[in-house]
Amino acid sequence: MAGVCAMTLGGVLPKRAPLTKERAKSALSAALGRLTHVHGMDAVAYHAGCCRRTLEEAKAERCLPELHTILNLLPLDASALDELLAAVGMKLVPLESAGLDWHGVNADAAGFVAALANALRDRRVDHREHAALINQARPMVQELTAAIAQHDRERTAA
Repeated sequence: MAGVCAMTLGGVLPKRAPLTKERAKSALSAALGRLTHVHGMDAVAYHAGCCRRTLEEAKAERCLPELHTILNLLPLDASALDELLAAVGMKLVPLESAGLDWHGVNADAAGFVAALANALRDRRVDHREHAALINQARPMVQELTAAIAQHDRERTAA
């Protein structure tokens, strides 16, 4: 059924191909690479509830851990499943936010703008700068998205 489209609030998008096991392994490998770089292999293994070997195998795309193991990563890092969910056009938003620290948001945004300005000094953003900017923006986006979603739920409940 090529050409079948799904209606969305933003318009009409082509239907996504189903997620294959190989694409899931690749997306999870990217996520685990990012998580272990930021938090360290031991912390990621501890939160996942598995051994380092399981994570090393998953990073090498030789296995796909069980669902509960993958979900256990969310308390460590709310963006833990971003790459995996993006493969199917989704994004995870926490149900509750601890509340925004506007001073922290301001400092994070200023730091991001400074990093962006630095990356653009040569009038182009190379792939390393792009990855660094995405990694710097990711926690801000997660925090703001959760706060906005909670605010909207509170407004509709009132």
